[in-house]
Amino acid sequence: FSPLAVLLTAIMSLAVFIVQGLTAFYPTYLVEMKGFSTPAATTVFALLFASATVVQPFAGTLQDRIGTKRALMTMAGVLVISLPVITVMSSFAGVLIATLMLGGIFGTTPIALTHLTKSFPDEISGSGLGLVRTVYFLIASTGSFVVGTMADRGLFDESFFFLSTLAVVILIATLFIDRVSE
Repeated sequence: FSPLAVLLTAIMSLAVFIVQGLTAFYPTYLVEMKGFSTPAATTVFALLFASATVVQPFAGTLQDRIGTKRALMTMAGVLVISLPVITVMSSFAGVLIATLMLGGIFGTTPIALTHLTKSFPDEISGSGLGLVRTVYFLIASTGSFVVGTMADRGLFDESFFFLSTLAVVILIATLFIDRVSE
């Protein structure tokens, strides 16, 4: 595997880790930490996924217009801001706006996956992509465990700061996309 494939796999692993950690406990977080009713929390949670339906095509268009590196930086930058903002927002409207911004996480993997797929030689494109997807899903699947463990220890807000820190790592990693060889 090329250094570019390794870098993009790391970016996708972190992005899906964030998705897993966030989506596994977001309704619970909204109920326990924000005091939302269960119907309000599930409505906000549904809007997170609704924003994903807008973000994913937007991310692809953004990648076509400004390139992989800048598109990934945009998506990660939105997360760096929106994850901590959720912890300080107390109003329903504020949490709702920050949640819609969180949809940016769903734009990172299509961008990275498209670029990664193009980086494989034709003779290993199927098996290489299959291996990479297995690796990043395996790593990412621990996201809900980590967030759940932190929440059990009374560190629910801190888990969102941790996820935001991972978004910063994605942001920094994207700086190297043009510098590593295929």
